Amino acid sequence: MKKIIGALFVLMGCALLQGQAQGISFPLTGYVIDKETEKPLVGTTILIPSAKTGTVSDTEGRFQINVMPGDTLYLSHIGYERSFYVVPQDKKEPYTVRLALDVEVYQLEAVEIFPYGTELQFKEAFLKLEMEDERTKLLKENLRASFVARAAFQMEMDGSINYRNYMNQQVYQLHNQTFLPSLSLLNPFAWSRFIKDIKQGKYKKENMKAYEEAP
Repeated sequence: MKKIIGALFVLMGCALLQGQAQGISFPLTGYVIDKETEKPLVGTTILIPSAKTGTVSDTEGRFQINVMPGDTLYLSHIGYERSFYVVPQDKKEPYTVRLALDVEVYQLEAVEIFPYGTELQFKEAFLKLEMEDERTKLLKENLRASFVARAAFQMEMDGSINYRNYMNQQVYQLHNQTFLPSLSLLNPFAWSRFIKDIKQGKYKKENMKAYEEAP
């Protein structure tokens, strides 16, 4: 029994020595960059879990680590998706690799933000809300002082205005039968008659003299 156990230990030792002889480590140089911008990524962590070793990329995104054929390098960087690189089995001498990482995109759930602390406060505020309909807006627009004044200026005279102007003319004629004609500054008809009288020469010196000599 002891001879069998001793033989097993000898075989295991030979296998271990053979594996170490076949798996000689060598330095691997690499550059870690952003896949889209191709800018170097500083502070990228490179780990080899099987060998319990690791390193970090420098300011140029460069790193160097001892590897063996078949080793898997795990790369991680904040804001980027994790990646890995497997050393080819036929590689037994130092070489350089260029590793690109993809930006990690997070799909966040939609968040609804309300200006009220509770649903009850929102309901109370909504019930107190006074909505202005289209008809109310039109009424307010039509009752503006500037709009009313413009409409009144552009509107044609009706029967009552014509009657008032006619009566004013009658009073004007009776008032000016024995006196010099008076001019109402706010009466457009008076201005029209005044301009017409000037064109006809009623205010010439001889006419004014006749007014003065009248009994």
